[in-house]
Amino acid sequence: YVNYVPLISDPKKFYILPDQETRRLNTKKSLNWDPGSITVLTVARNQWRKNLPEIIRAASILKDRRNEENMPSFNFVFHCKPMEPFGWDLPALMHHYKVSGLIAISDRDIPEENLNELYNSVDLFLLPSKGEGFGVPLVEAALCGLPFLTTGNTASKDLAEELGWDDFCLE
Repeated sequence: YVNYVPLISDPKKFYILPDQETRRLNTKKSLNWDPGSITVLTVARNQWRKNLPEIIRAASILKDRRNEENMPSFNFVFHCKPMEPFGWDLPALMHHYKVSGLIAISDRDIPEENLNELYNSVDLFLLPSKGEGFGVPLVEAALCGLPFLTTGNTASKDLAEELGWDDFCLE
């Protein structure tokens, strides 16, 4: 007896674009980010579970360490609403941590056919969920060839292990 679980991310919609590197550079240029920086994407369809305040705090820490330790710079793209009724005021947090120039918030209402372009315009995918039943954005990112980091206390860890990528789980 086998339970069939349909693939919910269509490989015909999410795939590596041939001009992926050019897209990554153009994204950095359009946001006045260092072309050598690492751009990290988080897709948060339910903002409150995605630990976005911790990413904002991490951006501040990475900014300080870069200045002290000659590390590469990191920039972040959040695909979410900037504010939600059961979420946070992300622009206020970005201002508080002085990282407004390091984080861009994309329009949450990007048509699905354009999401592939978003995934192909960044260097790394981050899914730092406090809880995740099954991380569809993680599958979408993997189909686009993105390396990813995810928390180790959700179903995303099971997926990463199944793909042989369990080294990408954070505790």
